[in-house]
Amino acid sequence: MKKVILSVFAVVLFVLACGETGSPEGTVDRFLQALRDKDKEAALMTIYSGNQETDMQERFYDMWGDVESGAVSVEEWTEPKLTKSEEVSEEGVDVLEVARVETEVTIVQDGQKDTEKVTFEVVRNEFGWFVFEMEG
Repeated sequence: MKKVILSVFAVVLFVLACGETGSPEGTVDRFLQALRDKDKEAALMTIYSGNQETDMQERFYDMWGDVESGAVSVEEWTEPKLTKSEEVSEEGVDVLEVARVETEVTIVQDGQKDTEKVTFEVVRNEFGWFVFEMEG
């Protein structure tokens, strides 16, 4: 019985930790929250790691040192807005849908506060939505 309770508890914790996985906007929000909270594992869970080429993971690791050390901090952002979405039906591609999400992100770097528009390309596969690219 203890194993069943622990299994159910683990599933509930996982679902709560993942937050809103059903939308591109929720994925961007979770990614930014993880950066703000310096939660590397949570941020990595939002980044695409399928069979399509992206440099998002490399870009994440390039900036993670600055985030972790406090040299750069994500302060706040506007509500992520979906600007475009389309289904993908190419054979051999694990991506089912592609969306573009925009938000204005305020960061502090070297004591200077700066707000910039950031556009995320977010993709959906059989496991949910994931950040594929980030521009801004």
